[in-house]
Amino acid sequence: MLRLAALLIIIAHPAWSGAWPRDRGQWFLATSVEVRNYAIADRFQSLSYYSSFYMEHGLTDRLTVGLNAGHGSTADTDVRGFLRLPILGQGARKLALELSVGKIDHKPYTGIGLQYGYGFNVAGRSAWFSAEARIEHTLGEEASMQSKRQSKFDVTLGMTHLNDVKTILQVFNTEIDDVLYPTLATGLVVPLGGEFSLESGLLFDMIDGGRPGLKFGLWKEF
Repeated sequence: MLRLAALLIIIAHPAWSGAWPRDRGQWFLATSVEVRNYAIADRFQSLSYYSSFYMEHGLTDRLTVGLNAGHGSTADTDVRGFLRLPILGQGARKLALELSVGKIDHKPYTGIGLQYGYGFNVAGRSAWFSAEARIEHTLGEEASMQSKRQSKFDVTLGMTHLNDVKTILQVFNTEIDDVLYPTLATGLVVPLGGEFSLESGLLFDMIDGGRPGLKFGLWKEF
């Protein structure tokens, strides 16, 4: 259960999060639901889901704070708070340090990560590339138990099209107990008007295969 919860809360991160800091006073909110193991033939008896909430706030022009929380049919509620501080910014290239604390399946953990972002243009359209490397330690239920370490390396490629529609391609690589779990995710973000956008996408398990997972979400920036 711990491995599944860790994988789900990692995948739950919005594609828009990354090395770019939020402007002071700016908010970004996202909520989503992921559905897996769906099958009409057995009337969804094997359905599994994971719902998540993500928040970022520009505390200052350089310091971004946030919260990531989720709950699923096969995982207890997970909560992680974080702060992100840019450590390098030259033109379109950004590098940020992120520190996080929280719990996975009621087990406390801490994390440290580096996030790289690069913005560019393709045929007159804005696009971005981001990469994130992270190491997290999860403690046992008792203080005397040895901690477990997991690492991740994720990459994202996105592009903005007409009417501010965005297409996104992501690869999540999570290593737990010396085993790598890669996931491929595709996404489409469509503005709904005002400050809201609708996100939809597919999640592909690159090891087990099977039906892709479905993801639906709502974004709000203000």
